[in-house]
Amino acid sequence: MAKHPNSVARTDPLDGRQLGSLNVNFAVEDVEQLAKDMRLRLDQRGRTILPGESVSSSIPWTAHDDTVRNAATAPMNWEEVEARYASVDASVRKLFYSGPHKFIDEQMGENRGKDEFRSVRTFSWPGQDGNGPSAITVIGAAKYSARSTRLAARAVYEAEPTALLLQLCQERLGRYLVMPEEHLAAVANYARSFAATNPHGARPKEYLVDAIVGDVLSVQEWRGDLAYAAALDEFAQLPRSENDLPKVVGLGDVRWSRLELLRRQHGNESLTQRPTVSMRGKQLVRGLISLATLGHRSIVGVVDSEILASVTTWLEEAGARLVAVSDTSDIETGRQSIAEDIRMAKEGRQRDAEDASAAPFVLGFGKSSLGSFINEDGLEMLMRRKQRLLKLTRVKDLIAHCEVEKGWTVAEVLTREGPTPGPAALLGPKKGFRFEMGRLEIPDTYLKDVGMEAYAPDLWQTMRSQNLALDCKEASELLWWAAGGAEAEGFTRSEGEEDETETAWTSSEQPVW
Repeated sequence: MAKHPNSVARTDPLDGRQLGSLNVNFAVEDVEQLAKDMRLRLDQRGRTILPGESVSSSIPWTAHDDTVRNAATAPMNWEEVEARYASVDASVRKLFYSGPHKFIDEQMGENRGKDEFRSVRTFSWPGQDGNGPSAITVIGAAKYSARSTRLAARAVYEAEPTALLLQLCQERLGRYLVMPEEHLAAVANYARSFAATNPHGARPKEYLVDAIVGDVLSVQEWRGDLAYAAALDEFAQLPRSENDLPKVVGLGDVRWSRLELLRRQHGNESLTQRPTVSMRGKQLVRGLISLATLGHRSIVGVVDSEILASVTTWLEEAGARLVAVSDTSDIETGRQSIAEDIRMAKEGRQRDAEDASAAPFVLGFGKSSLGSFINEDGLEMLMRRKQRLLKLTRVKDLIAHCEVEKGWTVAEVLTREGPTPGPAALLGPKKGFRFEMGRLEIPDTYLKDVGMEAYAPDLWQTMRSQNLALDCKEASELLWWAAGGAEAEGFTRSEGEEDETETAWTSSEQPVW
């Protein structure tokens, strides 16, 4: 069962009743079934769900009422977490340790309202080469919100863009755009149903605490950033007329490995400090303006709500004009229309291209990466791979049980970095992606099919070698590639050439920590 990483140290009695062994999850009906159709037969307290019985996953439950039934499924979004636990019975709250209790309250406070305030912003970009103004719609998506996921898909449907920008990088392509949402839900449900069998032998009070905290951690690990995949799925289904430019998808964020290095060197708070947020916003705007220079007249960008303000500032600095601002509720209730905002941005007063002539200098074109781009054929390839995974992946292909790795605590303290000495030091790193306290893993074969974790570079290199994707710093390179002339002009980089898709912090832009 998941433990809160910052909870106070304690020793739980591990002699509680277990419902099964550690190498099987009998809460799942059949591991031979497709992962997208996985069914469970236990509730959150390990009781059998009878045929035709309805078990809710959103009832605020009490420790003193045995008639309340909660599904052993994981919450699928932050709205479900609040529905389960925001009004939880006081008798249950008394059982919380101070760490988990404070943790859940903090998480609810941090995520409340992020999917609402001024989350849709539409800009007008001056026309070039005889084209009219372009409309750039930016969606600020809250990381774990179902409302934000629906809003991102709706924005793409209403705007009918020919270019889409996502706050992702090439290293996160497989994890967020290829791995189906149904498989993410299956992994979360498998982990929570496995925890429902009390595999670690916790006593009732400790089991209750870990069940609640485990639900929150499950959402954070498996149900975040779904808005990007929802927007891409809707974008792939949009029809394209003969006059439309070929579809292009931009991955505009800084490389995740660089952000992780920054976090390790300067701490978690470094990712939320103003210099970092500003430079990530600038990097995303480079991608948006690059798509506009291709001639796309309708562009949608989906970014994190925490970055939306920085993106707005850099767009206006580059020469874009803010046309309309709306909240999520405005769109949901019909008080404001994304399609109408885009029409206003396109049909507004024709602006002189000189209004944005300084954008390449302001944004650093030619000095820093413009982002990673995927063409229409690449988009179709990603959708085919996702559909193939949905049709062929069984539960046992997606999730496997494994032995917990031995922790060489003293050796790790002494070495700090590098391989830890010990009997298993020569065996190399473990394959697969482990979770649920090291008891479960996504097998290496599935990671390879999706192109995530260690296989993310291979997926991107394959797409680049087939001219389905591009990394670039020059707008001219992007123009030739989008026109189908990248290979003919020799713009495609060799496989061994140094490639930078992250923001290049110059001496004048270096964040001060």
